[in-house]
Amino acid sequence: AGFWQSQRYLKRDGNLKLKTKVTDALDLTIAFLGVDQEIKLYYYPIGSDEPFKTAWTDERTTGLRLQATGRPGARSTFVWGLDVDRSTFEVQGRRSLTQKAVYFNDQTLLGNWVLNLGLRYDDNSAYGSQLSPSLGLVYNVPLAKTLLRGVITRGFSAPPLSFKYYEEPPLKLANPEIGPERAWVYELGIESHPLPTLWGKLTLFRSNISDVIGIAVVDTIEVPSGNTTVAVPRMRQENFEKEERMGLELELRMRLPLGFTLKAGAAFNDVRNPRNDKAIPNRPIRTYDIGVNYANRAGFRADLIGHYVWWNLPKDFGPKDRRFIWDLNISHQTDIPPVGELKAFLVGHNIFNPQHGWTRLYPQPRRWYEAGLTWEF
Repeated sequence: AGFWQSQRYLKRDGNLKLKTKVTDALDLTIAFLGVDQEIKLYYYPIGSDEPFKTAWTDERTTGLRLQATGRPGARSTFVWGLDVDRSTFEVQGRRSLTQKAVYFNDQTLLGNWVLNLGLRYDDNSAYGSQLSPSLGLVYNVPLAKTLLRGVITRGFSAPPLSFKYYEEPPLKLANPEIGPERAWVYELGIESHPLPTLWGKLTLFRSNISDVIGIAVVDTIEVPSGNTTVAVPRMRQENFEKEERMGLELELRMRLPLGFTLKAGAAFNDVRNPRNDKAIPNRPIRTYDIGVNYANRAGFRADLIGHYVWWNLPKDFGPKDRRFIWDLNISHQTDIPPVGELKAFLVGHNIFNPQHGWTRLYPQPRRWYEAGLTWEF
């Protein structure tokens, strides 16, 4: 007979941030955050509006951020930080993890050169730990309003608990053995301001990633379809051996009269398996961003932004990408001494309402809005 599925996703988040100047040479920022993500799944027989099965998950995260920025001299700036997160994931029982990270970055001006040194230590109770150094060098070309930069850094990315424990029987499986991704990232770039109204940035990058996370087919099962059955794959997230990513990113910004600014960006990404030099599907290989911004001295601002991604999906996934998704962001900021700055905002997501933005299996959320107030004091 077969079935169809619907999903309800609810996300609530909030944060409270306090920034203060301890001395003329030291700033301190403290932030508290909370995120609650709830998913409800309903399974219906074909031709019926009464679900024969439901599934529910709830993932909650609370976090603390501490950051100190110091300027011990005219040519040196350092940043020290501590991040702590506590997450719980409820599905057929409660699982939890604690993530901690401490980091330090130092920026030193040496004539026309800027040296950036960094070190970060991540410790994750579910996925292990890693020490990640970083090295950056920037050269300011005299009289040319141009910067040349190079960066080498190590990365650590832990998957969500849902990859480890969440299942949608019979087709989506959990993977209790999944681990984090680890990478070395190399970048070379140029940033230039050749005209008062024109700014541009070009970045070349390469990433060598180990234990790459991706969707894998575990096996196939027979499911009813009319008077017969069809074979469908059962899938889960798994770690693969290695992946190489190479490409470039381009950003342009042009200031126009009457407070308008045009923005454009593009990224080209070649993702390959180093063992056989074959392209890896289900990775974004083309990304485009275009937009227009308006701002005036009264504190009003509006941004219209379009985002396009080509995911290089196999035909079996029913790709529906390679189209622009547009968002509109409107805000007004008012300075109220001595109370502080009050900002009101309204955001319209997917304002032109295309049904898909990735694949037919996961429809694009229809047009939706959010609004709010922020107060900085």
